[in-house]
Amino acid sequence: MKKGIRWYSHLYLAPSVQKLERTIRYEMKYRRVPLGYYFITLPECESDMFDIWSSEQLKMPWMRNRQVDIIGAAGSLGEAKTLAGTIICEMYKATGGFDVRSYLGYE
Repeated sequence: MKKGIRWYSHLYLAPSVQKLERTIRYEMKYRRVPLGYYFITLPECESDMFDIWSSEQLKMPWMRNRQVDIIGAAGSLGEAKTLAGTIICEMYKATGGFDVRSYLGYE
């Protein structure tokens, strides 16, 4: 499996970054350390629903050896938590369950 960052095709965006999707992707790819973004990713641990990482954490050298699937972006930690809750509610309404990977099409 290819290591690094993969972006969900229908990226969830919090209101503060709604119009910044292209900028965020560009900064994560080309800037050394983009500041001020938080990302909702598929969890490393199967028992979790999501992980939330800051942009600074995702650019750390030890993250290069990991596969990170970004499914949402926000401008603050609180906004990322709210967005994760919105995704969970949407998923439960659609499926009646909490299987994030299958809901998002990763399995």
